[in-house]
Amino acid sequence: MPTQRTANRINAKTDSEAKKRFLSILQKSLSAVHRNAQWVVLSSGQGSWTATTNPILIPLKSNSGKVIYLQGTIRFRYGDHQGTINRPKERKVYTEEYAYTLSEDDDLKSELYSWHW
Repeated sequence: MPTQRTANRINAKTDSEAKKRFLSILQKSLSAVHRNAQWVVLSSGQGSWTATTNPILIPLKSNSGKVIYLQGTIRFRYGDHQGTINRPKERKVYTEEYAYTLSEDDDLKSELYSWHW
């Protein structure tokens, strides 16, 4: 049976499909600031997973030549989404926490911005 689509979105039937969809969205946004950086997923144990950037610190060069560093981490778990009439039941990634930091140096001591939850 083919995978169902709703509003140009593939409904994930497995954790692997949910992860693939989640990472494709993350990767699209990361590629806007760095063409070679990638998101990678590691087990955090106890049913949690961590997506982090590779490289861990991403150097971003401004038009003036100054380099700042980006670090991103997202902890998540998989779960069932019960669905609605317009959106069938599926597997989904649920974010447990995230942290993004921009720093002037590669040891993150001169933090410019940080957002987390």
